[in-house]
Amino acid sequence: PVDGMSRSSQKKLYDFINKISKIEKKIKDLTIEEKLLYLSEKTKIKDIIAEQVLNDIIIMTRNPDVKSSDFLSSIALHTDTDIYSSRAEKVSLMTMHTAKGLEFPVVFIAGCEDGFIPMKKYGDKEPDIEEERRLFYVAMTRAKERLYFTYAKKRRVYGKIVAREASPFINDIEMSLIKHEESHFKKTKKKTGVQLKLF
Repeated sequence: PVDGMSRSSQKKLYDFINKISKIEKKIKDLTIEEKLLYLSEKTKIKDIIAEQVLNDIIIMTRNPDVKSSDFLSSIALHTDTDIYSSRAEKVSLMTMHTAKGLEFPVVFIAGCEDGFIPMKKYGDKEPDIEEERRLFYVAMTRAKERLYFTYAKKRRVYGKIVAREASPFINDIEMSLIKHEESHFKKTKKKTGVQLKLF
């Protein structure tokens, strides 16, 4: 029994653990490639991961010297920059750390709020402001033509609406280099009692 959990939820949890246990026994003596193929067939992994990505991962497993634990470590160390192609016309989402060494025509730095940039974690020691500033500068210099900063005036944090302020790093940029734009969202009233047209 799990305190505070309904009987139906406990049953679902038990069934899930049971399923994981059965899969674990089934794949115990298989190669990494065989394990991935089995999991892709017996679970919903194919619905979550693109087929090409799954095929690329399976090809990586064919190295006979790689053990399961080593393989997972090498996959975990892969970053967005490992698969980034400058010729692809698409939006690339990445952290400021992984953007180092890359350049883009247009860059958006989202969440430029005090507490995020520089990052402040509750209960932790004070952040290294100069290191955070250098990281922010690296992100800024990734832009070749246009650079956008976005931040929210208020944000829901742990269920509470919290007022937010722009990052102090933005205030350090010369005002002559900044063009300020503000979005205004208006709630539209729903029309009631309007007869829909057939044609």
